[in-house]
Amino acid sequence: MKILVCIKQVPDMESKFKLNAEGNWYDNSDLAWRMNEYDEYAVEQAVQLKEQVADSDLTVLSIGPDRVKEMMKKALAMGCERGAHIADDDFFKKDPYEIASVIAEYAPDFTVIIYTISNSGKLYESVLSVHVKFSYSFDLSTDKEIYAPGDTITLTISPSGNQTSIFSISFIDSAVLDVEPEDDSELGYFTMNSYSTYISSGSSWGSGFDARSYWWFWCGTPRGGIFVAEEFGLEFPRNDMLFAFGQVGPMPPSMPSFEELLTEFDTDIRKNISESANWVPKRILSEPTNFTFKLPDNIGEWTIRVVGSSLSDSNNVVLGGAVESIQIKTFLPFFIEFDLPQSIAQDDILSVKGYVYNYIGDDVQAYVAIDASNLIVLNNEVQQITIPNGFVSEVEFSVYCKEAYLQNITILAAADNNGIHYSDAKLMTAYIKPNGIEVTNRTIGFLNASDVTSLLNFTLDPLAIYHKSTLALYTDLMDISIDSWNSLIGYPYGCIEQTISKLLPTALIYDYLNQTGQLTPVLEKKIILMVLEGLSRIYNFQHHDGGWGWWHSDGSKIIMTAIIVSALGQIEEAGFYINPYVIKGGIDYLIANQHSNGAWDFQEYSSNKLEATAYVLKALLNSQNITTAIEVSINKAINRFSVLWNAGEMNSAYAASLFYVATVGSSFENSTLNNILIQFIKDNKKIEGNTVYWDSDQESVWYWRKLGNEVEITAYATWALAIDDFIDNYALIQKAVRYL
Repeated sequence: MKILVCIKQVPDMESKFKLNAEGNWYDNSDLAWRMNEYDEYAVEQAVQLKEQVADSDLTVLSIGPDRVKEMMKKALAMGCERGAHIADDDFFKKDPYEIASVIAEYAPDFTVIIYTISNSGKLYESVLSVHVKFSYSFDLSTDKEIYAPGDTITLTISPSGNQTSIFSISFIDSAVLDVEPEDDSELGYFTMNSYSTYISSGSSWGSGFDARSYWWFWCGTPRGGIFVAEEFGLEFPRNDMLFAFGQVGPMPPSMPSFEELLTEFDTDIRKNISESANWVPKRILSEPTNFTFKLPDNIGEWTIRVVGSSLSDSNNVVLGGAVESIQIKTFLPFFIEFDLPQSIAQDDILSVKGYVYNYIGDDVQAYVAIDASNLIVLNNEVQQITIPNGFVSEVEFSVYCKEAYLQNITILAAADNNGIHYSDAKLMTAYIKPNGIEVTNRTIGFLNASDVTSLLNFTLDPLAIYHKSTLALYTDLMDISIDSWNSLIGYPYGCIEQTISKLLPTALIYDYLNQTGQLTPVLEKKIILMVLEGLSRIYNFQHHDGGWGWWHSDGSKIIMTAIIVSALGQIEEAGFYINPYVIKGGIDYLIANQHSNGAWDFQEYSSNKLEATAYVLKALLNSQNITTAIEVSINKAINRFSVLWNAGEMNSAYAASLFYVATVGSSFENSTLNNILIQFIKDNKKIEGNTVYWDSDQESVWYWRKLGNEVEITAYATWALAIDDFIDNYALIQKAVRYL
């Protein structure tokens, strides 16, 4: 057996990422590289397979620049026998199909089966089988070639020679496998001859619709609706007759209703489903076997694709494989199709076009009816059309989207030909976005393994028109906190405080998405542009003395400079390049404005000296390069903080949490003081129901100058407790997260 493992070299996630000079890729000059983790698993599995199968041969292949050779040496050390390096410095510019083609061309002595989906949604596949040691095949068959929607199909898989084999079966809309423009040439007729029933801008929602606002008013054609003849002040309700030229007369014989047609023609309503209907990932067979399943309601062609591999009798090692597919069709001689727009808003007038296909063998007169129970159909709900044999005819309904959220729309077509009834109906569900302001309230609860139930109480707003409740279950606190990350990112704006308040969350969310594998190329480009715009604003706002105020031309402030320096350090940790001279200027400003006793204060802004000193300490200790000057400043600040804390006049959970988070684990840590601070945090929690939170002491003379509010203080206190001992402090952390 010949085994080929394709591996890829990727940057180590601990590396610092920055854009290259062209801005179209990252600069890889300073990055550390490693084998993709999942490729390592593949190499390990291939080595185990080689050890189980005699006379097997294992080759590892990689595409890329010269640096991939180091990665390939690791694969060889793991047990691969040969390495193939395809040199290509521009490999990252190739799409998956081009990469697949390169591999296929290289590997004439292997069986390579490659499937990939391009960005356009098209599925490509390349199957190359040359010099296969074990020949293998199997047969597919179905009980019919053409089925009605919803029929039961029987698929038979017959392994050649009744070899024990493993199969994966998929049942997919053929359009997904080969995305090509559909042959809808007959529908072009309707593009040029579209009989629109839209209501014009002259309509009045208050008193009905002026009949003359319909384009067909002057054509002498009867239609339904509610009309107002303004000059006479007359209303003509639905199902009365208003002819053009002002003539009023009786309606023609009444049309059957939707419900009557549904009953009389005994019509089954087809429900639209997604393209992929069935997937059987693993079945082991050793004889012809039938699989029976119900077909979806869609009309069209479906591909049944089966990947089969023979297994050895002794240890279930895969010996050889093949891919077979078979197409079946779902069809009716008379059927209706329609689609709905992706975006629909409440109060929209929706044009729903139904296309009725006739393959009965004769021209027919057909009823076409719409049912949209919570919406208003503005023209006739039942219409009559003529459909030539072998052709398609269009019917258009105008629907006023009165109600919001999920609404069902069903179109039914029915015809009688020489006493034989033909009918079809299709249901689609539309999401209609509600008007007004959406107000979201979130209630959170915790359910431990020992709990039986958890009760969530929330109050419905009596002024709201619509209510929608969603229950989300999370297994991790981080998932809850980060659930709405898309509302945290964005382009910066306004003053320096507004700019950093948008820039920092955007950078941290980038880091989170990158670590969790959710960062798509499109999203990565979008967020990087946001971060670069924010950094540009930060750089431009910096004053000549190195500090920051609120604007370009005001004076520098210690508090704003500390906020910016701390945030830039976090952004740098998230993988973005920060100009070191910018950070140095900010740090120099903070050191220059430190009191001789080591403390800082925030001038006319809020906070006492203890909290201010702790906050600036956090900014300095976040620096990537602590110089001698910074070290001296930090030691002075720590000594002053200890003196102020021991004095006891300014102590707060905020100062304790800031100092602990800043110093713990660093070379400046005072473990004795930090233990005192943690105990202070625990002792000064406030209880609210089944939650805890922290706030500044309202009786303190310093309360009016507090810096953080209860949300920020609780967040820092929770952070400190998690660093201290997550397990021992879990009960407090859990209740604090509930509060947040």
